[in-house]
Amino acid sequence: MISFANSLQTEAELSRLEHYLEQTFYLSERVNAFRKQKLYTMEIELSRRCDLECTYCYNASSHNNDQHADPDRCKDLLNEAAEYGIREIYWLGGEALQFPQIEDLLRHAKNLGLRNVVFTNGSRFTPGNINTLLETTEWISLHLDTIDPEVFRTLHNTKGDLAYKEFQQILAGIDLLLEMGFPADRVRFTMVLTRDSLATLRQTLEWAIWQKRFHSSTLVPLVDLGRARKGYGENSISRLELRQAYQTRAEIEGRPELLRLGPSEFCKHYDLTNCYIDVFGNVFPYVGIPDICGNIYEEKIGDTLVREFDRLSYADSVDRTTFDSHLTGFCGDCENRRFCFGTRTYSYLSGGIHSSDPMCWRNSDND
Repeated sequence: MISFANSLQTEAELSRLEHYLEQTFYLSERVNAFRKQKLYTMEIELSRRCDLECTYCYNASSHNNDQHADPDRCKDLLNEAAEYGIREIYWLGGEALQFPQIEDLLRHAKNLGLRNVVFTNGSRFTPGNINTLLETTEWISLHLDTIDPEVFRTLHNTKGDLAYKEFQQILAGIDLLLEMGFPADRVRFTMVLTRDSLATLRQTLEWAIWQKRFHSSTLVPLVDLGRARKGYGENSISRLELRQAYQTRAEIEGRPELLRLGPSEFCKHYDLTNCYIDVFGNVFPYVGIPDICGNIYEEKIGDTLVREFDRLSYADSVDRTTFDSHLTGFCGDCENRRFCFGTRTYSYLSGGIHSSDPMCWRNSDND
């Protein structure tokens, strides 16, 4: 009887999770794309310039970093992406809104029928670019690790009064975004989990979900890349603390089903249908996985995506019909594998692209 009740609870949670993923990440469209051997989302890193300089930034963005994508090539890239069948563009940085041509690119993508998702720390909102976001952008992914100004100061390389000024500027920018009419339920809130941000996790999520009414939140465990390599051991948190953090998120959002995604940033079907292009034009399966599959300055993106589909989508990691995982170790048999893929970046860095996620608290391989 208990087993039957547990089974009903599992199916109910999986059903709610499927609805959430459909609403947030267009699950069924991704399934159809993968079965046609097509990617769905293209992440484009526009620059590595960012005034906030997070102490753990995976690509070491900074206020004086001049590495950036070529805007004309980006425009052609959008044309090629639309012709290939890409449906969604994630605009990344650095700080995406610091890129001078971002508004032109958003409009061009919109005119091509592409869905825009802009990643921002909120420090660069203006009436002008908010109007452009209102006209062109489906989702905003807003990154703010804490609602506490003292903790904010410790997480960025800007110090003293400047850090407080930036913090207040971010809060004012968020208020302006919402006051001008950008829907709160089209904002996905993002936090990176570090030793410092963990201390104010609950109050920050309550502010984002309960007060600002943002659609949802994404928690990202610290990864040993970029500036995070310095002091990674002391700044990262344990698997037990990770579990508690994700339980707190599920409680605040009223979505216990999110725990079935483990520490995944998004979900399995996102990973299977996404590619990432850095400022140098290199094409990767995902951020942090250094498997270069092509370069947009050497060939059209469609040629790369067709030729390298299996590498970019981890196609040999799943059954192409059922989507059942072919991962090794715990993740390969986990009851949550229908939608959870673990975090492939952490798996790659710890043992291989097909290995189990070492960050997941359910992973008994690490016990």
